[in-house]
Amino acid sequence: MNIKRWFTAMVGLALSFTVSAKEFATSGLASQTVFNPERESTIEVDIWYPTTLNSTDFEFGKNKVFVGTKTNLNAPVASGIHPVVLLAHGGMRASPFHAGWVASGLAKAGFIVVVPQQVGLSAANVTSAPSELWLRPSDLSISLTHLMNTAPFKQAIDTDHVYGVGFFLGGTSMLSLAGARFEPALYKQSCAQEGVNIDCQWLEKNKVDLSKVSESMLSRTNHDDRVKAIVAINPELTKTLNAQSLGDIKVPVKVMDIRGRQAALPELEVAESIAAITNMTLMKTPHTTIFSAFSRCTEKGVQVLALEGESHLCQTSEQQSREEAHRLIMNAITRFIDHQ
Repeated sequence: MNIKRWFTAMVGLALSFTVSAKEFATSGLASQTVFNPERESTIEVDIWYPTTLNSTDFEFGKNKVFVGTKTNLNAPVASGIHPVVLLAHGGMRASPFHAGWVASGLAKAGFIVVVPQQVGLSAANVTSAPSELWLRPSDLSISLTHLMNTAPFKQAIDTDHVYGVGFFLGGTSMLSLAGARFEPALYKQSCAQEGVNIDCQWLEKNKVDLSKVSESMLSRTNHDDRVKAIVAINPELTKTLNAQSLGDIKVPVKVMDIRGRQAALPELEVAESIAAITNMTLMKTPHTTIFSAFSRCTEKGVQVLALEGESHLCQTSEQQSREEAHRLIMNAITRFIDHQ
């Protein structure tokens, strides 16, 4: 099956869409510690939510290269009942700060957004990196349970309307919550061929042996039936997922390819097997790039990265600014969720 014909260019629709839910001027942010028994340790969880404040008192993720996201720490939650979004942004070694623009945007659109911070991987624990494939979905489920049992959020959430949004490996985590499972043999061979696993060079440099990864853990289900629909933006490792498990997914799924017309990084190309998902929509955005998912760059950041030969981190395309790309992606997400 030629997957390209599954893609539909919905740019005009996405740009013209207006969120039907109540919109808020600002977002609130609360950071909490949650224990995950599978990790035998705690994780940090950021909870973003709508608030009625008109000003902000904190800038999340601000540094010399990237613009931060303005929000309010521990502000009151806006009255009413709000749908929930589980959000996972980035790959195996991604910075947690690039989730800010998405999380705050969703919060201002009326959602309570749960973002487990990814556990850092260093030389000391790099051999355990493959376990993140099942631990990150676990973090998401544990964080959702925490939200449902913690004031003031448990009184403010609509537990019948829980959705998942994930970028890159975060998108894979969302597919896992929907019921996708890894095919152990395919994952273990993912560095034996090009265009499958984006982390191969890093894994090989650190002598991580994929052949020793637990087959039972890889093939286990991480399905969470509380999640009613998901959006996965260029999910990683889709060529290593079990085709039958994809066919068994019941919830609506939107898969977005933001690589643009150049279609770089074949590791982030959606596998043809993803077409096995019964209730699926595929969307390709021609003027975005993978870096459109990053935070906006500061003026100084553009200069710094150019000197380091990394100017592409700040580029989207000649036809579209980073802000416009963010708006397109956000509108595509909210439009899909709004119709569930």
